[in-house]
Parts: sequence; C-alpha cells; structure tokens
Amino acid sequence: MPGLLGRMDSDGRPGAVLPSAAAVHSYAGSVITAVADRVPQLVRALVYLDAFVPRDGESCWEMTNAEQRAWYIDGSARTGYGVDPLPFFDDRARPHPLARLVQRCRLSGAWRQVPVKVHVEALGWPGESPMADAAARARADGEFATHQWDTGHNVLANGPQQVCDLLASVC
Repeated sequence: MPGLLGRMDSDGRPGAVLPSAAAVHSYAGSVITAVADRVPQLVRALVYLDAFVPRDGESCWEMTNAEQRAWYIDGSARTGYGVDPLPFFDDRARPHPLARLVQRCRLSGAWRQVPVKVHVEALGWPGESPMADAAARARADGEFATHQWDTGHNVLANGPQQVCDLLASVC
C-alpha cells in the first residue's frame, strides 16, 4: 500500500483528488479496506465484488476456508513465494505473492466512515465459497447493502453489465 498512499502528501491530503468509489474483487478487499482506513475522506463508496472484508488483525489466510489455504500452499510449491493461479482464472492472471495472503491487515476502524458500502456474493462457486464468511459478515452488518448474484467468482467477466449497473447506482 505504500505505492497507493505515496501519491498523497505527508498529512494524507491528495491535493485536487476528489472522493472516489472503489470497486474491488477477491483479495483486493483487504487492500482497499486498509487504504480506506488510512484515508476515509477520499473514498465515497466501497464496492466489494466477491471480496474479503477484513477485521483488524486478519489476513486472507484467516478469512478463507481450508480448500483455499491448501491452494495457497500447494500453489506456491513451484517457487516457494508465488501462488500460481487456479485453472479457472483468467489467462492473464499471474502468481500472487504468498506473503500478501498471510499478512495481517491493521485497521483503526476509520474505514467505517466511508458512507456507502456494498458487498456482492457470487453464488456460482463449485463447492463452498471461500468468501462465504465475508458475505455473511456483510449481511449481518447494517452498514452494507448486500447482493447475491448467480455468477462465478470472476463477477466482472461473468456479468459485466450487472457490475456496471451496480457501480452506476453508487456513483
């Protein structure tokens, strides 16, 4: 996140940047939550597309299920540090750093100041969704608008118009 936050001055002021909506997918839910926690005044809406929503001190490793944790380990066997993409991932996908999946997210709670929070749960997983706990948390949290879509994990590829319509409704 230093690269994302490095575009701001030392007080977190972005200059001419206006508050924005951020739509994220999967692991990126952890990243944008941490960014929004640091500079909530710059984020107008958080849209989690079948994504993790961490609590303070949680990592993706802790938020996911046993099947995904096995993939993190087995998928990193080739290099020891990069988790190879699953077969159903887009052909452009590249290995993901294992350290990012086990790194704990430090949050103060300031991200909750973001006025709009939306979570989309993809129902088309072949088995238990590793995002099931994140979806359940969002449904139980009165600050989130929640949706369940009959799509696979790659919600943008499987339903781009649905994603565009959702983003238009929060922007």
